[in-house]
Amino acid sequence: MKWLCAAFFILHSSFFISSCSDSYMEDLNTDKSKTSVSEPAYQLTFALLSTYGSFGSMEAVRAYVAPYTQMYGGSWNAANAGGANLYKNDVSQSLWNVHYQNGIKNLVDAEYNCQDDKAMLGAIRLHKAYLFNILTDVYGDIPVKQAGKAAHGGIITPEYDTQEDIYNYLFDEIDASIELFRQDLNSLTLKKADVTSMGGDVKMWIRYANSFKMRLAMRISDVAPELAKTKFLEAMQGEGALDPIENAYVKYLHQPFTFESSNEDVDFRVNAFAEIIYGQDKTQPTGFGMTLYDYLRDEKDPRLHHYCRFINDNFRDNTDPRIGREDFTEEVLAAEYDNDDKTKGVQMVPACWAWYDQGNTPGGANFAWPEADCVTKSQHYQEFIAGREKDVVSDYYYKTVRGSVATEYVLPETPGMLVSGAEVCFLKAEAAVNGWINEDANALYQRGIEVAIGTVHNKVYAQTSTVSTAEITEYVANHTLSTESEKAKEQINTQAWFLHFANPLEAWANLRRSDYPALYERTQFGQGQNGYQDMENNMSQPVRLYYPQEENEYNHDNYHEVIDNRMKGFSWHKRMWWDTKEQNYKTYVRN
Repeated sequence: MKWLCAAFFILHSSFFISSCSDSYMEDLNTDKSKTSVSEPAYQLTFALLSTYGSFGSMEAVRAYVAPYTQMYGGSWNAANAGGANLYKNDVSQSLWNVHYQNGIKNLVDAEYNCQDDKAMLGAIRLHKAYLFNILTDVYGDIPVKQAGKAAHGGIITPEYDTQEDIYNYLFDEIDASIELFRQDLNSLTLKKADVTSMGGDVKMWIRYANSFKMRLAMRISDVAPELAKTKFLEAMQGEGALDPIENAYVKYLHQPFTFESSNEDVDFRVNAFAEIIYGQDKTQPTGFGMTLYDYLRDEKDPRLHHYCRFINDNFRDNTDPRIGREDFTEEVLAAEYDNDDKTKGVQMVPACWAWYDQGNTPGGANFAWPEADCVTKSQHYQEFIAGREKDVVSDYYYKTVRGSVATEYVLPETPGMLVSGAEVCFLKAEAAVNGWINEDANALYQRGIEVAIGTVHNKVYAQTSTVSTAEITEYVANHTLSTESEKAKEQINTQAWFLHFANPLEAWANLRRSDYPALYERTQFGQGQNGYQDMENNMSQPVRLYYPQEENEYNHDNYHEVIDNRMKGFSWHKRMWWDTKEQNYKTYVRN
């Protein structure tokens, strides 16, 4: 941890020491951390932490990506941006700006100065590929081969690569990184710079690289099936992929949340996705998505109330989620299953609504103002409010029954998952269904479920609230894979969706690729009470984000090559190159 703090101090000191041009393109493509004290090891540390550690980049995830997965919902930010299909440039561009300005520029610079340190160079190139993959899966065609090269190549208006070319480039970078790792299996520099669970273990970095390659191969399996199969089989050779119980993730520290608007220039030591989901104050938390709640409930998944709790945040501490959150899950669930009145327990709202929305929907469902008698009339609540001012305790009590993200998933030290062994199991299961590999698809599927709960949830994320071995065994036994190919893919990718709860960027990408599980069709819900107008008179769910408006101004020709010539006009409803089919949707029926 001393290295992490040193890297944090030096990288941020260099941000403030160096001069920053007012030019948008120069800021995007010039490494602001390039000073006499910067070195590749510090820059790799910083770039790894920035993956989940930038509060600025997570604005786009909270407002657009998370509600589009339908695993999260209920926040004002999501309802009035992604929920309303309202484009907000400052929010939509945040992921683009932060990853280009921080992670990618540092890694491009580090690559130039790290040619003799093979394992370090492999990690630098691999993580650069990882960040490019995030950006292309969110925005589509993006600058890759010329990106971040203002300082080293004089390029401040980089060309946009096609997504097909980007994926070929990513495969090449993964292969190159693996070869570099093999030349330096005992790197002390990587061990010092590595802030992931891999701890500088170069052989594990190779297995992680192969696992990432498997993910990308499956991503293109519909649009380029032969290439996908070839790349997937390559990733299984040699050192192979992560073992089922192995997980590659970024580590973060138990530090107070800061909630600063300029947090990308302040602190990368905590998980900013957890921070932004927790929210700046008691009115701002992002809630638990109704779609995910319904799926987990219907599947009798033991993770349901380890992911979702019913919490009163009136007296919470804004910097430490462990302090002041009062849990009423027991009372809410008891009311949900009360035969006399099922409306007074769990009362979720659609992912595109805010937690305070109510009323009838265009699809005919009614989401009444929350009844919270199960909370307010309980002895627990009376003890909770004893001695407190009435006007203070009465605020937002009804939000309790609309579901919160469990505390263990919104802590500062929440790990930032890169690739898990459980995901590898699901990828292999789908490869077996595709006929790419001669392995037992059901065994891989069930092993994936087992480690998704027993290892990823219980040992990576959960600190106290673990699922019992007996519950896992029973759940796995009740989930066997269909022998019908399409149904099997639905089962596999539904479980992958559950798995990616704390990684909504990958959840959204895999949803669009696989089209499973079927999400609730959003037009049946309308816009709640927010009253904002959508951008295209089309309330169906978008499948990409808008490019920053500044690209039109400062990188005009390259931007319009994409918008005018390749896309024939931008729409965030136009699918990615690898996304060959429309998402599956279903009608909501209140149970």
